[in-house]
Amino acid sequence: MFNVGNKYSRKDIYKLLNVPEHQQGGNWDTGYNSYLNDLFIFSNVNTTGRTGHDYDNHFVGNDFVWYAKNRTHLRQPSIKRMLNPIGAIHIFVREDNNNPQFLYVGKGRPIKVFDESPVKIVWRFDEVQDSGQLEDDEMHYEGASK
Repeated sequence: MFNVGNKYSRKDIYKLLNVPEHQQGGNWDTGYNSYLNDLFIFSNVNTTGRTGHDYDNHFVGNDFVWYAKNRTHLRQPSIKRMLNPIGAIHIFVREDNNNPQFLYVGKGRPIKVFDESPVKIVWRFDEVQDSGQLEDDEMHYEGASK
């Protein structure tokens, strides 16, 4: 449905998914939202969010280091859904918080989780533009026993 490397606004996504008007906005506008078993993450990179929050979201190679909202923890239902998803996790990024367009970087899967607040997750993508094959890593919790 979404093409890696293409840009989408939230309104574009509403249209593509046929999101009813009464279900638009809200969590869609604050970073992440679940819809029809899929999760949609909208992240700013190298810029503050529209609310003034400035998280150190960044890429390390093809992996994406991402911070959830302030005061999040691993026991919250939304974070649990990210770590054990039913559907796909679609990740969109932008570097200009005044631009409504987000770059679709792909379907992410968590490979490393940091039990801190806000929760920090490192995402890996099944489809990448730059380098070749990805290894099939297990998810790692920082500080967990080996």
